[in-house]
Amino acid sequence: MRSMQGLIYILTLAAMLVGYYEFLGPGPTPSELVEDLEWWRPYGFAHTWKLFGALERLADGGGPGALVPLGLFWLPPFALLIRGFKLYRSAVLRSLSVTCFFVLVTLVYYGYMADRVWRFFEWRSPAVAATLGGITAASLFAPSLLQAALARTRVWTGFSLAGALAVVFLLTTEITGTDSSMRFNISPWPVVTLFGLLLIGSGLAAFHCAAGLGTWLAARLGGARGLAIGTVAAGVLSAALTPAIFRAPGIGTLLTLAGIGAIYALVRARIGPRSRDEAARAGLVALAAGVFAFLTISGSNRVAIAYQTTARNETALQVLVALERFREDRGAYPERLRHLVPDFLEEVPRPRIGLILNEDDEFNYTNLGDSYLLEFSSVQWVQCGYSPPYDFAKYSDEDLDEDLEEDEEEGLEDQPEDPELKALLADHGLEGAWNCQDAPPKLW
Repeated sequence: MRSMQGLIYILTLAAMLVGYYEFLGPGPTPSELVEDLEWWRPYGFAHTWKLFGALERLADGGGPGALVPLGLFWLPPFALLIRGFKLYRSAVLRSLSVTCFFVLVTLVYYGYMADRVWRFFEWRSPAVAATLGGITAASLFAPSLLQAALARTRVWTGFSLAGALAVVFLLTTEITGTDSSMRFNISPWPVVTLFGLLLIGSGLAAFHCAAGLGTWLAARLGGARGLAIGTVAAGVLSAALTPAIFRAPGIGTLLTLAGIGAIYALVRARIGPRSRDEAARAGLVALAAGVFAFLTISGSNRVAIAYQTTARNETALQVLVALERFREDRGAYPERLRHLVPDFLEEVPRPRIGLILNEDDEFNYTNLGDSYLLEFSSVQWVQCGYSPPYDFAKYSDEDLDEDLEEDEEEGLEDQPEDPELKALLADHGLEGAWNCQDAPPKLW
């Protein structure tokens, strides 16, 4: 009976995902209706059927009225989520329920409130929603998922941990978020890497570390004294890990995260196993899950930055040197990079960002007459670009002032120049500068 209920629940979730996608997605334009649409394109019945015209108008009007269509379509996923938690004790299935819930509510929001974003990024928008939902659910249930893996054989545990590491590594190194034309790199915004992994994933991992330590101390020391020491230790560890998540966090951020870590530890200690040995083991599992997630995310991020550094300092350097040699020989920069072959390069190299080198990973070159712009899409929502110095004698003071004002508006004047990178360029006779940071934009 219970297995049948579980099967019905999974089929209902699958049907709702497909239904919401087809119903709420931005439908084809009138000109596209006469063509054979790709299989993944939604039909957008919510925007074409007159029966739902009133909801469409409420959503377009914004304000409190927009909550009507959102709430109407958010209620079924919420009811299914509650049903899933009552039906399943498995951490895996509960994680799946949370992921589906997140995807469904996201489809509703972007279908009614931001359909232009969905239409512009096509299949990437729901793909990103599903990925972010999976990251959030896995991060929330990390201790329970690790506990479930440890309950199996060692081979299964190792396979599970290796799989989690591989997924995080690929998501970190294969998604740029700056080039919407990239077919494999699915993130239209810094959602997956910056928000999903570096913020949500790292943040929850830090809380699991803190709560795990606090729970273990509370169980080992026992009584009110142990509970107090464990709670304080959790808060201190949360504050200590905060600089690894937020750059230059303020005192308010430190205190907030310390408070969350302490409360989380207190709750785990109060509602966890009554046996001191079981409680201590549960604390160690939470601590291990947090440490594994934290190291996996930060380690993968370091590898991604290493790929970027190689692409900038080695691969792109070959092109920059060849461009200057071309100008010295021909008197001007080439119109296309392919014109460097074969006299100045055997072939135009391509920047490798991650393990997978696909056809979209290439340098973008723009000839600006007496200058040029060489760019490539990197990880962490960083777009790397290099330009040689302009001949300032050709420009009036008014033109220079306008350029400086544009730079100020874009925040380019705040980007410090890396002395080592500047020295590397100078060693090869290059006087320009890279706009290619080793850290993501300061979004938080």
